[in-house]
Amino acid sequence: MNKNSEAPLMFDGYKINYIKYFNHDVENDVEEIESSINVGFALSKDLKNGLVVQTVGFVNTDRNISGKIKITGQYTFVEGLDKEQSEQLLAQNGAAMLYPYLRTIVSIISGLDEDNVSVLPSLNFRDAYLESRKDKQA
Repeated sequence: MNKNSEAPLMFDGYKINYIKYFNHDVENDVEEIESSINVGFALSKDLKNGLVVQTVGFVNTDRNISGKIKITGQYTFVEGLDKEQSEQLLAQNGAAMLYPYLRTIVSIISGLDEDNVSVLPSLNFRDAYLESRKDKQA
C-alpha cells in the first residue's frame, strides 16, 4: 500500500455542520425519539482527498433532552492508493479519527445546563465497514 513511512491518511480537520439541542417540556416527547448514527464518506475524483460525514441523534430520557449534530472531517491521502483502498481508509480510519470529536461535542453540549452529561458509546468502525461490505455483496 504505502512504501514509505508517511501515513496513508492524514486528518486535515473538521467542521461542525449543525447542532440542534432540545430541552423537552413534556416527558413523552423525548421517549418517542431514538438515538441514531449515520456515517457517510466521499472521495475526490483524483483520489487525493476525502470527506467523512457523521450525523448523530442523541437522547437523554432522564433529563428530557435530545439533539442532533452533524460534522464533516477532511482528509488527504498519500499518492498511489486505489479507490477501494481509499474508501476503506475513510470508512474505517477516517470515521474512527472523527468520532471522538463528535463524542466530545455531545458531552459538552449536553452538560452545559446540568452535570448529567450524555456520552455516546464507543464504536468499532472496522467491524461496521466489514459488515457493510457483506451487505453490498449479498
